[in-house]
Amino acid sequence: VRFDKGKTRWLLRESLVDILPPELYGRHDKDNFLPYVQESCRRLWLDNRERFENNRTLWDYVDKKRFTRHIKVLSKGHVSASLLMKFNRVMFLGIWLDTLGSGLDRNG
Repeated sequence: VRFDKGKTRWLLRESLVDILPPELYGRHDKDNFLPYVQESCRRLWLDNRERFENNRTLWDYVDKKRFTRHIKVLSKGHVSASLLMKFNRVMFLGIWLDTLGSGLDRNG
């Protein structure tokens, strides 16, 4: 989202105007967060792999074969930002469904 004649992160900059040094306040280039997001997706997958593979409810909403293909692409390191966003959504949905299911099992 861009405000103030296309300046990125305008709202954040304005909220920190009294704190940021002038060189940061006026900066308009962006850092590349893709490697960090890719690594966090990879770790999220590795940490929750069993949870996802055994979550039958998740695969009612997500095409498991397609998701598995995307995991292979992720492991090779050639992933677009839009695919990473989709990947994250699926994993968080899986965690949410698993957590919700566990809560239902305990509550009866």
